[in-house]
Amino acid sequence: RQPVLGVVAMESGPGPRELNVFLRKTRANKVRKIVREVYLRDDIDGGLTDGSLDPDRAVIVIDTNVALHQMDFLCEDQCISNVVLPYTVLQEVRHRNMNTYHRLRSLATEGDEDQ
Repeated sequence: RQPVLGVVAMESGPGPRELNVFLRKTRANKVRKIVREVYLRDDIDGGLTDGSLDPDRAVIVIDTNVALHQMDFLCEDQCISNVVLPYTVLQEVRHRNMNTYHRLRSLATEGDEDQ
């Protein structure tokens, strides 16, 4: 039997959040309610103004594969700016390749010194 799934959007607290609620049966045939809470950020506009993409303010979100396999492009190309580097991507790169992790960290701190 499939677990019962539900998604509830909430508006209380520091920002909008989403609750993922579902019921799961344990090995002892008891039912357990599992609630996962996800906070949705509303402070990043993503470069969208009036529904059109502003190329000067576009935001690039890097995933683990890009960080691992396209590091030379990220370091050398001057057209890349406004990059979001999620913490989970940084930790995964650290786990897989320490040299790439150090290059990525130095690249991120280099961008902070310019401002």
